[in-house]
This record gives sequence, C-alpha cells and structure tokens, in this order.
Amino acid sequence: MLYTSAVDLWDTRQPNCESSPQGVPFQNPRSASAAIYIVLILASHMALVTGDMLQKSIDDTKIWHYIPLLLPAMTFTRPTNPSPAVSTVLRFVDAAETHDLAAVDKVLSDRSFKSTVHPLTLEHPTTNKAEKIASFKALYFDVLKDHLKVEIMDLIDGGDKVVVHFRILPGSKTHLGHEFTPEYVLICAVAEEDGEWKITRTTEFHDSHYMKDFVGKHTPKH
Repeated sequence: MLYTSAVDLWDTRQPNCESSPQGVPFQNPRSASAAIYIVLILASHMALVTGDMLQKSIDDTKIWHYIPLLLPAMTFTRPTNPSPAVSTVLRFVDAAETHDLAAVDKVLSDRSFKSTVHPLTLEHPTTNKAEKIASFKALYFDVLKDHLKVEIMDLIDGGDKVVVHFRILPGSKTHLGHEFTPEYVLICAVAEEDGEWKITRTTEFHDSHYMKDFVGKHTPKH
C-alpha cells in the first residue's frame, strides 16, 4: 500500500516545469516530495530487513561474547599525588596482588571493618576483618599459585569512598593450572583512625557467573 501511494504521487506530478537558465527543468515540488517519500520508504524497508538479518546473525554467533576482546581496554594512570583515601585503597589492591597478608591486615580497620559481596544472589555473608583475611588466604593465597596480575581499569575518588574497577589478567593461575581471570568493582569506605587512613568497609561486585563456576570447579576438596 505504501509503495502504491508513492507511485501514485509520482505519476500525478505536473508535466509543466519551468526551466533553469542552463535549460534543465526545475523539479516539480510535488514530484520532489514523491521522490523523497519513495526513498524514505525504501530506506525504512531495507533498515528493517537488515536489522532482522543482523539480529539473527548476532543470535546465531553469540557475538557479544567476543565484543570485550575487540574493544580497546580502558587504561588507568596512577595519580602522582593521590588523596589519602586513594593511596589507602591502592595499597590494599597492591597487597592483594602480591599476596601480602600483613599489608592487607594493616590497611583494614581494626575497629569497624565489614565486607559485603554483591550481587546478593551469591549469598555471600557479610564478613569482619578476621574473616576477610581468612577468605583472602583460603582463595587467593592457597588456591592461586602465583601473584595476581591486576589491571586497574578505572578509579573514582569520591572523598570518603573510592571506587575501583579492575580485572585479573591472564597468567594468574591456580595450583592446578587453571587461569583465574575475573573482573571486579570494589567500593571502599575510608576513614582516618588514630592518625592513619584505614578501609572501614568494602562492597565488592563480583563476576558472579565466573566466580560460581571457578569456585565450584577449582577449589580443592578437603
């Protein structure tokens, strides 16, 4: 019906056209409108067909699985003069990367440290400082063979809270030879205690699909 209407408009254009100084007839306004209408109709139809084909191709190939590999990784440059909060959080990340339990202990608050893991569907309990360090040791230090290779992708300094987006790079392996390459978002609440800056709370957003699979398959059974 749309094509018929467009053709009808084209056929009803007026035959009498004025000529330009070069002798080329000016297009009748109604004819021009009809031509534009036809082009828009055809373009819309092609877009719909192409969109359907593209969606089917995406569905068939699961191409979104490979998009992160095709996009350039975000880069983060450590500040030369970080705030006390950022400096504290970076020390925490560095301690986790190098398996330095003493440094992890030093940067976490003795008074009030709590840690929660999200999404809540992971059903991970809120932990205190002693429990957090024990979980570090059990998973990252006993299960993993070598130091983590951490890449910070982004960091946001919110004053008393610092957000870090980072990933574990390929090359971080377990004692069984399995690579450990999840991605995290870490929100750290930071405060000064007795003249030293400490992390009082961490809210961790895990790569839930990856972590469930990893813990289920690769954690040693005792």
